[in-house]
Parts: sequence; C-alpha cells; structure tokens
Amino acid sequence: MAKGVMIVAEQRDGALRKISLELASTARKLADQSGDEVSAILLGSGIEGLAAELGKFGVDKVFVGDNAALEPYVTEAHAAVAAKIIKDNDPAIVLFGASVQGKDLSARVAAKLATGLATDCTDVKIDGGKLIAIRPMYAGKCFGEVVFNSTPAIASLRPNVFPAGGMKGPDEFKILEELADVLKGTVGASRAAVDAGWRPQKDQVGQTGKVVSPNLYIACGISGAIQHLAGMSSSKCIVAINKDAEAPIFTKADYGVVDDLFKVIPEFTAVCKKLVA
Repeated sequence: MAKGVMIVAEQRDGALRKISLELASTARKLADQSGDEVSAILLGSGIEGLAAELGKFGVDKVFVGDNAALEPYVTEAHAAVAAKIIKDNDPAIVLFGASVQGKDLSARVAAKLATGLATDCTDVKIDGGKLIAIRPMYAGKCFGEVVFNSTPAIASLRPNVFPAGGMKGPDEFKILEELADVLKGTVGASRAAVDAGWRPQKDQVGQTGKVVSPNLYIACGISGAIQHLAGMSSSKCIVAINKDAEAPIFTKADYGVVDDLFKVIPEFTAVCKKLVA
C-alpha cells in the first residue's frame, strides 16, 4: 500500500537549491498529519554530504544517486533513476519543484509511472486521506483544486511560495504570544500551521481563513503565498521577518527584517517591554 511523502530534491554545483528546502518543509507538514515518513531523492555527482542538510528540514530518509552520469542534469538519466526509486518505495505523494528542471523531470517521471501530475501548485493539503493540490488558472484570476485518484500523486510546487522552515512547531508560538501580550494584540497563523495541528482553525489568516486589517501586522516566518496575502494585505502597516531575503512577503511589507525570527522576536519583545513600562 502506498504510504509516505517523497520529494525530488534539486542541487546545483554541489549545493542544494532553495526549492529543495521548501519541498522538504512542506512534505514534513503533510506527513505529520498521518504520522508518515518523509523521504527524498537526491541525484548528481559528489553530493553525498548534502543528505544531512535535508534532514534538518524534516526528511527522514534520503536516496542518493551519486554517479558521474547524473551530473550535469540530463532528463532521461534522471527520470529513469527517479522513477525506479519511486516505484521501488511506493510513496503515496511525490513532490517536485516547479523550476525549469522540476517541470521537465516531473512530467517525464509521471509519464513513466502512468500517474497524475498537478503543476505549478501554490498550496497542497490532505483531505480524506488524499492529496489536494491548489493551482492558479487563467493567469491567476482563479484557483483550481486538483484531486488525485491514482498513486503516487505527483505535484510540482511553485518556488518561493512555500516556507523553508517557518515556525518549527506548536511550542515555538510562545514567543509570538509573549510579543502579542506586550502589544495588546493577538496571534494568527498560516494554513500550514493550522493543517499541522499547531494552531486552531479560528487563528488562520488567509483566503480560507479570516481576513484581517489591523494597524500593525507582523509576519513572522511567513513566505507570502497568495492565499495568505488575501487575508492580510489590507493591513495598514506590514512588518515582515524572514531569513529568506527572496520571500515574496517582502514585496508587500512596509518594513522588512532579513534574519531568524527566533533571534529577532525575543529582542524586539524586550525592547517593547521597556517602551511600555
């Protein structure tokens, strides 16, 4: 029986591409809903040392194809190896990046496995045990939900939309709650945090949650997916804190801090406490 979430990571010149970390974090959140394992395929030459880095973002097992024939990227060689690994391990879900390489490879692999593929997704979720992929249609004027009836369900995720980490877990929200108490505000959450069971659904801000318009909105570790922006873009002042300088949230923010939120928020809270004392 198909089980677990697998990602197909990308590397270039011996370094993981950012989309690989976004895939790993997203796969971890999906797998946590059912207690499943997250695995990854990593192909190239001289890349064995990269497996441990994927582990930091929630990957339990990495299948490494380290061979000179896999460097540089060649569609047929990569597709043959990736398809065999997927077939041998029978994951329920396989995620690719919707990069130039990912679009090329995901289509070829899906064809080899005779299964469905949803491309350029801006959100994914589990509903009734099945993967639901959300993707823009008609130049982003509307969104469609793709339901898979075959396994593995294969989806490619749009780069710079999904967080590469964000919050680490439910206990980490304590630092946000402390800041909210000082500012006499409240803590919201992204859909990913709600789907992972870290926050109640009533806290969700976004297209499928609440629409808010406060005087101050502090986006902590929020990547800036279209669905989330729909719920808070009318805020009077938006402050974004994210260690990813390319996160889309910075294009909407009035002020931005490129740093680790777990470093910035405690320091900011301490300053705010002095100001209101």
